[in-house]
Amino acid sequence: MPTRNLDTLFSGWERELRLLLETRPTHQEFWDYWREREEAVERLATPRDAEIINAAFDHLFAIAESSGYVRVPVLPPLVAEAGEAS
Repeated sequence: MPTRNLDTLFSGWERELRLLLETRPTHQEFWDYWREREEAVERLATPRDAEIINAAFDHLFAIAESSGYVRVPVLPPLVAEAGEAS
């Protein structure tokens, strides 16, 4: 995707994100919103765009985190659980 289009996409997302944060959504509402936007970026992006996209996501995550929306990492299953599944 051309850099200019990515810049426009993330610039619009940042404005939208700031407006959303003013409404103080629940964590569930916020992360549902985030996943929708993230999926849209993933559909449009190419491997060449990775550096730009990573920097833009870092910026947007910083905005979200400053408002208390911290993404909980998805952890791999415990070894015991993985053994039970076999």
